[in-house]
Amino acid sequence: MIALGLVILVLAGITGAAGVLGNSGSDHVISNVSVFGAEFTGSSGRLILYGIAVGALGMLGLNMLLAGVGRGFKNRVRTHHEIRQSHLREDDLEEERRRLEQELSERRSMVDAVDLRVDATTAKPRRKLTSRKPRASTAAGGRKRAPGKTKE
Repeated sequence: MIALGLVILVLAGITGAAGVLGNSGSDHVISNVSVFGAEFTGSSGRLILYGIAVGALGMLGLNMLLAGVGRGFKNRVRTHHEIRQSHLREDDLEEERRRLEQELSERRSMVDAVDLRVDATTAKPRRKLTSRKPRASTAAGGRKRAPGKTKE
């Protein structure tokens, strides 16, 4: 693509130079050429040279316009891609949150079911671990004593 563009550019340059050089001199005098109210005089070669300059400026402006549009399009595509990735990540996180909630509720129900079976087999109310009171034999001296023996 670059090579083709370079070949076309060189051919256009050769054609322009041939047009300017082939149409110069007194045989090719043009008088009273008016562009936007401005009068130009000279040879047809000079007119071709002006045309080449105007064409080059036009191509430069078109190139700048298309580069700006292309840059804007690239930015838009990149932004849409980032938004799409963000939404996908958000959906994944939401799905994982639901899965973890389900897993937590299943574990809680399993623990509750085990506690109910233990309570049903012992036929005693379940006690909280924080409400235990120390035994009388270990509270005073630290070691258990045989019944009937006193501290000496």
